Amino acid sequence: MDNEAAFVTRLTDLGLSEKEAQLYLHLLKYGPKNTVSPRDITEGPSRRRVHTLTSLIEKGMVRPSLDSPTMYIAEDLDTALQAALKKRESELR
Repeated sequence: MDNEAAFVTRLTDLGLSEKEAQLYLHLLKYGPKNTVSPRDITEGPSRRRVHTLTSLIEKGMVRPSLDSPTMYIAEDLDTALQAALKKRESELR
């Protein structure tokens, strides 16, 4: 198992879906991205990406910029892991 696959597995162990873990890793590795257009919100596979981004934002692992166009930025690893752990703990209660 390579490092990226192991990282994704660890994130899924913390309660993220595989898509969430992969998207977070991508943003962490390649930096902020403007991955959502208005068309993405209403159509096919890109719509799932919007849902995944929204979920990561709610979990405190990704934040949108205030600029236009909006960029999506992965929180640093420590902050993101703390947020994921808190979310997982609250789900388990």
